[in-house]
Amino acid sequence: MAYYVQRFNELTKHMSAYAHYTRGGHLQLAAARARRRERTRQLAEQLNGRLRLRFRAGDDDPPGRLRVASELLGSPHPAHQAAGKAMYAAAKRTERLVERDQRLRAGQHPGNADGRYRAACTYAERWGLETPPGRWTAS
Repeated sequence: MAYYVQRFNELTKHMSAYAHYTRGGHLQLAAARARRRERTRQLAEQLNGRLRLRFRAGDDDPPGRLRVASELLGSPHPAHQAAGKAMYAAAKRTERLVERDQRLRAGQHPGNADGRYRAACTYAERWGLETPPGRWTAS
């Protein structure tokens, strides 16, 4: 029974993603959100330059976090390894989001940088539907 519930949940997730990416005007709305996120990051940088406070925009030095995460993964302590896995996953997610936002601001679809877009393309391929706009490569 649990298997069928899991398969149903996966199918509904893929159906929702497909509907999301094939609706009209999706690309323009996503690009507008990406521009707002970029503007928020710029405003946080301006405030940080003028004030002695530290406003975080959420993407503080991803390469530095990847380096620390790799050091923690090499630790013999299980707690350090768990923290390293979490930090690594968060830093990689941040990198994917930055790539996705760059593509959206350029007027392109997110490609492989967005898991929901990948799910929509998988659903379209599985059921023989028209693939959502953009370039997607199965991996």
